[in-house]
Amino acid sequence: MLYAIIVGINTYKDAAIPNLRFAAPDAVELAVLCRASPYASDIDVRLLTDGDATREHVLHLLATEIAQRAGPADIVLFYFAGHGSPETTKGITVASRFLACHDTYRDRLFATGIDINADLMRVAERFRARLTVFVVDACFSGYTGGRGFVGPTLEAYRKDRRAGLNLADVDVGVGLAYMAAAGDSEVAWEDESLGHGVFSYYLFSQLSGVDSDVSARIAGLYGNIYS
Repeated sequence: MLYAIIVGINTYKDAAIPNLRFAAPDAVELAVLCRASPYASDIDVRLLTDGDATREHVLHLLATEIAQRAGPADIVLFYFAGHGSPETTKGITVASRFLACHDTYRDRLFATGIDINADLMRVAERFRARLTVFVVDACFSGYTGGRGFVGPTLEAYRKDRRAGLNLADVDVGVGLAYMAAAGDSEVAWEDESLGHGVFSYYLFSQLSGVDSDVSARIAGLYGNIYS
């Protein structure tokens, strides 16, 4: 069984976080692709958009419901489209990256956002699934524009402490893969002409080309999207 937890957020409660245009539709499209798959009978799709995509709902679904259901032969896919941001609290130099849920507050990211390094890794540790895949179409630059919002950036801090990585050089461990639209100093853009986030558009284009006789390997999928 493939458990697909699909989250897309256009609207935010906090007026300090700008709304998006295509994040929720991107999530809906991925859910449609899963349900139209030749393997649809073996895919359990859970879709959360906008007001349903609160921090509590997302983490409870992942860490409790799916963690209880997914067994050693199963796959878990978590897709997130929405805002991402580095730590925005002045004076804090820990290089945390957060996903902004519908009820996240810009000035309380640590308490109201989902910390990728802490929260998602704790979630992954609870899964018994043979493979867990996190796919994130969000910014982590702290610059304005795209799927991110402005905050004091930690770019200089990160350059001192994080070497540039290539996917081929990363040992992600058995059973865990992570794909993101943007690095620590990059913006994940939405494109009106495409009607999607740019990363999601090319992801869906690749997935739409996979037929029942073809297996889409994650490394190859990443390479095709990147190119």
